[in-house]
Amino acid sequence: MSEVTLRKYEDRESLIAEIELEDGRLISSFMFLKSLPGKLPRLNLVWELDEGETYEDILRVSESDLAFPDIEEGITLEDIRKVEMPNEKVTLKLTLPIDQVEWLKEKKNKELSQIFKELLNEYLRG
Repeated sequence: MSEVTLRKYEDRESLIAEIELEDGRLISSFMFLKSLPGKLPRLNLVWELDEGETYEDILRVSESDLAFPDIEEGITLEDIRKVEMPNEKVTLKLTLPIDQVEWLKEKKNKELSQIFKELLNEYLRG
């Protein structure tokens, strides 16, 4: 899961989730969200199966099972950010010569964001 997706859903208590199985069956259920500790952004969706439904062909796992896989193994935050990079608002307080301040004030936020993004990328490349 990306940081963008985590931020989108982390403030909710529950979601209605629809899961389509390979055989075409559709399962709709309330799922309750629970954040999990770890190095990577993730949400745990908890779902109680209806007693009346049969799911014998569906593998059920619990994070308390010894066979539960390490879902962070082989994945880094950098890998996730290659797919979806979050954007954050930043406020800078700078002391600049007045002519530079006047030039900056003439620019729109979108222009300034692009300028700083390009400057930072150039600076980080060395």
